[in-house]
Amino acid sequence: MLQLINLNDLSISSERLQSSYLQTEVGFLKVIWCEEGIFTSEFVDGLPGSDEFNSASFLSFLRKHPNQLPLIVQATEFQKSVWQAISKSVTGQCFTYKSLAMDMGKPDAVRAVGSALGKNQHALFIPCHRAIRSDGGLGGFRWGLERKSHLLKLEADGLNLIEQLLA
Repeated sequence: MLQLINLNDLSISSERLQSSYLQTEVGFLKVIWCEEGIFTSEFVDGLPGSDEFNSASFLSFLRKHPNQLPLIVQATEFQKSVWQAISKSVTGQCFTYKSLAMDMGKPDAVRAVGSALGKNQHALFIPCHRAIRSDGGLGGFRWGLERKSHLLKLEADGLNLIEQLLA
């Protein structure tokens, strides 16, 4: 379960931020975090330098929060509700933007749902890659359609990347 923490409610100095790179099946995930929560988690292209693989401290942080993942966000209430809704999905499950809007009781907000998912700054942790178009097309993905397609295939085959990171 996600705990979405408003950035405006925190006072975080840049000296307290840490960064880690995690290798996943779909590339490197750069995570910027502090003790209060995860600030961003984004897929990056290319190889980070060897001195940037300080993932042990981040994995230790994740293990301290096994039931509630604290994500620091700057978002509207609507965006947060979209992210919470998609985060309740099961690995391998896809939603259309339209069905997500309808499930939220906002059937006319299909474009707003897509826009909210596009503003997600937490790759994997908020699984926006699970949203597809009504015609079966992939739609968009902040980190590229090739990566989205690969994520969906891995999840369809039963791979849970979050569990894999914690293993």
